[in-house]
Amino acid sequence: MLYKLLIVDDEVFVADSLSKYVNWNDVGFEVIATAYDADMALDIIKNQKVDVLLTDIIMGDKTGLWLIEHAIEIQNDLKCIIISGHEQFDYAKTAIKLGVYDYLTKPVDFDELEQLFLELNKKMSKNNDSLDETINQSEDDKEEGIIINNVKKYIDIHYGEEIHLNNLAEQVYVHPTYLSILFKKKTGSNFKDYVTKVRMEKAKEMLKDLSLRISDISNNVGYESSKHFSKVFKKEIGVTPKDYRNNF
Repeated sequence: MLYKLLIVDDEVFVADSLSKYVNWNDVGFEVIATAYDADMALDIIKNQKVDVLLTDIIMGDKTGLWLIEHAIEIQNDLKCIIISGHEQFDYAKTAIKLGVYDYLTKPVDFDELEQLFLELNKKMSKNNDSLDETINQSEDDKEEGIIINNVKKYIDIHYGEEIHLNNLAEQVYVHPTYLSILFKKKTGSNFKDYVTKVRMEKAKEMLKDLSLRISDISNNVGYESSKHFSKVFKKEIGVTPKDYRNNF
């Protein structure tokens, strides 16, 4: 099995060199695309499955860290590796805290890169074998129901906080990808959409209380930006929070 790799660097020569002059198939990967800025890369991730993202950090107005943050929202099991110059080491440390698998420094040593990806392939294959076994052994509807009910209860209590699938998966002792598949199977909704739905229903109830400002409600349901909250509310409910309150 060859895992799908996306390479991103705003230096076209670097991106193309990484794509062409590394023995990717030998270490278990295929380059499905190269991108030259964060927006281009994000469009690719939105439209096709990517297993691993290899990205530069400094790329114009949107950094590799920005790309990673938004890419993981789309594909939460995405593995990320960054390339940084020595003077960008602080960025690399921040990326590691965000859950990036590893980082390489420029100029890239191709032997080091191939060794890193060979090790990553082994880990991903082992995790996938474990995941397949877990899914095959988890046919008990009662057990699955308990897992999903616990997740839904957690969301119902903690909707005003940051909620991440990976953290919840640890709490219910399953692999994040398995939880994502199971949640969709049991609820008919993906995890992120379900959290948004709960938050919007809570917001609708709060909007009935005229003593609460819309900015307060935004914070109460987990949005730091009231502007973002209003945008999501209108998309989900069809009207702005202000109009909903006025027409209630």
